[in-house]
Amino acid sequence: MRILKLQTGGKVLGAFGAMLLVIIVISAVALWRMQAADALTSDLVRNKFPKQQMAGELLGLAQLNGVRTVAIARSDSLELSDYFHAQLEQGANSQAVLEERMAAMPQSPREAALMESAGAHKASFLRIQAEIFQFKERGQTVEVERLAGESLQPALDAYLGALRELVGYQAAQANRQAAASASDSTASRGIVGVLGAIALLAGCMLALLLARSITGPLKQAVALAERVAKGDLRASIEHSRSDEMGRLFDALNRMTEGVSATVERVLDGARAVDGASGEIAAGNADLSARTERQAGTLVETAGAMEALTAAVAQNDSSTTQANTLAHAASTVAQEAMRAVAQVVEKMAAIEASGTRIAEITGVIDGI
Repeated sequence: MRILKLQTGGKVLGAFGAMLLVIIVISAVALWRMQAADALTSDLVRNKFPKQQMAGELLGLAQLNGVRTVAIARSDSLELSDYFHAQLEQGANSQAVLEERMAAMPQSPREAALMESAGAHKASFLRIQAEIFQFKERGQTVEVERLAGESLQPALDAYLGALRELVGYQAAQANRQAAASASDSTASRGIVGVLGAIALLAGCMLALLLARSITGPLKQAVALAERVAKGDLRASIEHSRSDEMGRLFDALNRMTEGVSATVERVLDGARAVDGASGEIAAGNADLSARTERQAGTLVETAGAMEALTAAVAQNDSSTTQANTLAHAASTVAQEAMRAVAQVVEKMAAIEASGTRIAEITGVIDGI
């Protein structure tokens, strides 16, 4: 696998890099969802709620001005009419301000149509209101009563109905926006939670893989060392790694091979010592047999010397024979001297072999 060829440092950096990437993705998604929620909330606070509030205030002012208009139309008191006219003018000014503020805000096509419809009904109401006020100033009470009963109330109801429809639409839009904001917030929490769970799972998996890639090879190395400690010098680790753990495995394999080769050389030396010891034992046995033979020859030589001495003493005429026997004795003595020299050489060889055995034994004890 490609991951086995990575260095341990590269694996650690790769794991941390992957976690950082996951964190960056989670942060980016969270920021994106927060920005979307902020946009919805901002539109709700700066657009939908203010429009709903202004539409409600406009409806209240329209209702109040409608009541004032009806009161002026049906009142016979000039003071009361003047008071309501002043209040009506203030209400109309407040309505104009609200309408300007609403017109300045962004509007959907449906909202613009409702505003236009409310404006049309308001224009109809104001036209009838102006006619009533004109008839009122002229003292044409019959016309005032007729317009107030036939036209003013229907026009006011139509105007208020249009405003109520606008208020209902604004309220529905605000509620829809609030529901969308709440849903988006819930979805954002769910997405961030899912991404957090994925990040946690990915972190656990990366930690597990990283731990396995480090502790697994260490366990193999410990197992190899234990087998070698128990005397199994044929143990080795087969692998295809090229990281630090791979180099550790190669070093352990070379160490095992080196120890095995050293033990083989020691065994060969021990076998050589055993062979040399056998040869030394055989040489000692041969030397002992030859020494015994030389001892027998010496005994025979001594007997011959005694016989020669007796023969010389007995008969001078046996001089020639004595000389011959002396020559034989001399020969036997020379052979005995050579045998003794060979014994000395064998003993020296035995001493050298003993020294070599001691050195080999020291090497084996050192191992």
